[in-house]
Amino acid sequence: MPTALLELKALPIAERADLAQALWDSILQEENALPLPESHRLELERRLSNPSPKLIAWEDVAAIAATKQQHTLP
Repeated sequence: MPTALLELKALPIAERADLAQALWDSILQEENALPLPESHRLELERRLSNPSPKLIAWEDVAAIAATKQQHTLP
């Protein structure tokens, strides 16, 4: 592991969180420098074309997953 990373990991968690936020902020300032994959662009267009998708509460998702898991267990 590079020495700089070891030094960063030794910082208190609050300082590391501040650094992480600063890094994300710097990426957002240059977001156009990263190419958007065609598959991401198409997915974004698909989602934006349906501005009011059917929303499902987390509890319902968990219940559906639990039911499906019970049906797949031997």
